[in-house]
Amino acid sequence: MVEYRTPWRWSGSERRIGLSGERHLGGVRIDDQRWRQHEEAAPLVLPAATGGAGALTYALTPALPAGLAFDPAARTVSGTPSAPSSSATYTYAATDSAVPPSTAGLTFTIDIEASAEDEALRRPCVAVERDGGDRRALPRA
Repeated sequence: MVEYRTPWRWSGSERRIGLSGERHLGGVRIDDQRWRQHEEAAPLVLPAATGGAGALTYALTPALPAGLAFDPAARTVSGTPSAPSSSATYTYAATDSAVPPSTAGLTFTIDIEASAEDEALRRPCVAVERDGGDRRALPRA
């Protein structure tokens, strides 16, 4: 359970939502993300938090799909996904430097779709016989 002892604020591109001991983030949300394998993902800049005590640190859990990285200093997810992955839920958290620390978090999902080339390779094939008895697998149209 996360304990919110101090007021938190998340600031988005044009909105600021305050927390006053609430157990949610007052409507601030990160849209779910859908990217394609082997295509560079547009950098996703996550919202900044304000409030808490002292310096804030940012974390994103669990580990991102292969090819993507999180830069906590820039609060940015970027990269080129190298493999498809099913939709997974990620928690983005800001933690202050109080003793004990206070944390606020948001969740969103990331889904990596297979590339068009990868999808074509996964299609069922049909075997055809050519002159001379040579058999080859051809993709279905």
